[in-house]
Amino acid sequence: MQPDRTGWTVYDVLEGRPVCLGGVSLVGLSFEDANELVDVLNRQDLEIERQARQLVAQAMRPRSPGLKPLPVGYC
Repeated sequence: MQPDRTGWTVYDVLEGRPVCLGGVSLVGLSFEDANELVDVLNRQDLEIERQARQLVAQAMRPRSPGLKPLPVGYC
C-alpha cells in the first residue's frame, strides 16, 4: 500500500503493480479502505497457503496402512 496522487494504492508485491479486483484497479482509495483491503487480501493469501500445506501433507501420507514411506534418497 502506497500513497498516490489522489489517495492510496494497493499493490501486488509479487507483480509490482496495483491490485485489480473485478476489473477495478485499487488506486485512489481512502487510507481506511486501502488498509482494510490489504488486510482482507493478506488473510485470503494466508488461508490459501494453509490449505495448500494441508493438501501437500495429505498427499504425502501413505494411502494404505500397510505401506511405509520410501527411505530418503531412494528415488
